[in-house]
Amino acid sequence: MSRERLPSDERQGDILEAALKIIQEEGYTNLTIRKISGEIGVSEAAIYKHFNSKEEILNDLATWIFEKNQIDVDEEEKSDEFEVLKQIIREKFNILEENPYFTAVLFQDELFREYDSIKEKFDSHREKTEEALIDIVERGIEKGKFSNDVDPEVFAELYMGAIRMCVLKWRHDDFSYPLSDKADTIIENLFKILKEGEEG
Repeated sequence: MSRERLPSDERQGDILEAALKIIQEEGYTNLTIRKISGEIGVSEAAIYKHFNSKEEILNDLATWIFEKNQIDVDEEEKSDEFEVLKQIIREKFNILEENPYFTAVLFQDELFREYDSIKEKFDSHREKTEEALIDIVERGIEKGKFSNDVDPEVFAELYMGAIRMCVLKWRHDDFSYPLSDKADTIIENLFKILKEGEEG
């Protein structure tokens, strides 16, 4: 049975969600307009009213996911760098727990290699996150909260790498446990690096 006709923006959302589901279950190479149309119960022609191609769907899907996965730091917590770093991990894990299929795009290296425009979105997202982390650590060092021995850029790479590895393991285990349960362990171990060698 066909689904009820929806407004354009809502229909586009349905298309993107269906594409994401197919990518998660079958891989992005098996994503086709035909499969999307079958998933949401509309004709292929109806899909083409909203998107010109599979690549356009993938581009919009990547934009949507990267925007949803962007963390806004609480202004009230900016004065406490430890709390800001905790907030980023916890919120990122909460977002992914609510949207586990996001990992099908966020960690799809083959997709980035095939589509330059999507790789650019990913690189921009990663660079913004890295710059924000470096800024947080530099402020912590200036205030004497973090050790002067800490390299902000290296710490940002370790921080992002720890999150990535944790999420990849969770995805490999079919999201079978609460990702948020891992947050405190990561935080505790990363913060040892920040305080290592700290005087007083």
